[in-house]
Amino acid sequence: SDVCSSDLIQLMLNRVVTEPGYYLAGVGGYIYFSALHDTCLRQRQPCEADLFQQIVDSGPVPFAMLDQRLRSTGLIPAQ
Repeated sequence: SDVCSSDLIQLMLNRVVTEPGYYLAGVGGYIYFSALHDTCLRQRQPCEADLFQQIVDSGPVPFAMLDQRLRSTGLIPAQ
């Protein structure tokens, strides 16, 4: 299936209009995890497996709590 099909684009646009918070949460999560990944890569190579495993092990937690847990493991630097 075509990832950028017009039907998929229309579904996404409808979701943004009808539930903007849902879309915003998804974009926010993407930006947060992308930044975590970039930080991890700058600190040591390779770290993807460790980072992803810590995220999975943490379960569904607020970003602030996840950030604190990742900093305590040393995967991302303390502030």
